[in-house]
Amino acid sequence: MDRSWQNMLFSCPVIGIFAFFILIGSVVPINVSTSITVSNFDKILHFSIYAIFAVLIFGTLKIKFNAGITKIVLFTLISAGVYGILIELVQKAIPYREAEILDVYCNLFGTILGIIISKVVKW
Repeated sequence: MDRSWQNMLFSCPVIGIFAFFILIGSVVPINVSTSITVSNFDKILHFSIYAIFAVLIFGTLKIKFNAGITKIVLFTLISAGVYGILIELVQKAIPYREAEILDVYCNLFGTILGIIISKVVKW
């Protein structure tokens, strides 16, 4: 089986780029009048983005570093969780953004879903 797509997708630079886009999306001003009006859309977005983030972290650790499953799960949970908390703290310091504890929960639950998905899929 050709694993070249896995080597490209699951890599530290891809995680870094994804984390950078999370940061940019979290600090740019949002024009409320043109934002999507789906109820709780931002929570769904947090959940989905962090699920993808966790899959990228988990897959990279599994494929590139071949670490034990417990270490991979813990590192993924802690790194994505701490990143989500730090992003909310950054938003709290920006006058035109708001930090919400519910966003942190959505980030964590998304991370957990990403870990579960990663454990089910055989890389």
